[in-house]
Formats: sequence, C-alpha cells, structure tokens
Amino acid sequence: MIVGLLAAAATAAAPALPADFTPAKLIRQPAADDIHAAWPAKPKERGIGGKAMVGCTVNVHGLTEACHIETESPPGMGFGGAALLLTPVFIYKPASRAGQPVPATVQMVINFVWGDTPGEGVPPTDTFTLVNNPTWVAAPTFAALGAAYPKPGGSGGVGVVVLRCRVVKTGRIRACELIREEPEARGFGAAA
Repeated sequence: MIVGLLAAAATAAAPALPADFTPAKLIRQPAADDIHAAWPAKPKERGIGGKAMVGCTVNVHGLTEACHIETESPPGMGFGGAALLLTPVFIYKPASRAGQPVPATVQMVINFVWGDTPGEGVPPTDTFTLVNNPTWVAAPTFAALGAAYPKPGGSGGVGVVVLRCRVVKTGRIRACELIREEPEARGFGAAA
C-alpha cells in the first residue's frame, strides 16, 4: 500500500503580489495510483523513493503547461521525469487579477514514498506504463470530440479522466477501465 505520497504547494512567481492578484489554488492532485504508475522503473524495482520539484504555468483554465524540472533527488534516478508525467493530473483554480483569470507560475513538490516512512515498505509488484501526450496514429477528430462531450446539464467546462487500457501490438487500445473521473458522474468518463 502506498501511503503519504504527495505534497504539493503552489506559489506565485512574483515576490511582491499586486493587491488585486489572487494566486492559483490547487484543487486536484495525483492519487496514489497515478504516482505508482509514474514511478521510474529502476528505483521501483529496488524499492527506492525520491522527490522532485517541477515548475509550471497554470493557464486561465486551471491546467498546467510549459512544465520543467527544477530539482530531483536522488539525482539521475528519473523522479524529475516521473513528476513531469504527473503534471497534467494537477488541476487549479486559475490565478486572477482584478477578478479575471490570468496565467500564473506554480511550483509542485511530488514525493515518491513507500509506506509510512521514506525508504520503508515494499513496492507494489504490478507494472504500469503511464502514457502522457501519446503520439496518435489516428486521433479523434474535433467533430468526434464534440459529439462525445457531455451534454448540457453535465458539468460543462473542464473534466479530467484517467483510464487504464491495454495497448495491443497493432497500437490500438482495448479493455479500458475508468480509474478516475473529475468531476464525478458528469459524463466525462463515458465520453472518454
């Protein structure tokens, strides 16, 4: 069991904030399954944990973009890259200035910890590959996405869906299982 895995902090980029500026506020972060899926393979096999800090821009929709590794430890073990894989899972209430959403810079610290104490416990043995920004041979068209988007009365706005699928030799995905849908029961899982 993975416990106590993630600590995330958002900070505005500017040291002195204007009076009418409200920083981005974290509203969703990766769950244990997300972190488990992103854990670098060699440290996972050896039961090694780590930590990374990534910096991102939170856009006016509350999504992270232009993310980069700021620090990782232990160095060279892949925890910075693993943290980058997790950045699309973070959702924020966008920063605002004078009541209007604006892009803002945030920093997120992601701890990869086994058990209750770093270095203790046994890593899970099942293997996952987290695919972030896959290269599609044939991606859905905008018309197909529009047709699948939840109908009025659903949440509207932005939804996040995490699926676990099998990728067969032809590159097609099969046997997808809905792992997480946010907001829940608003149609985004069925649309995915």
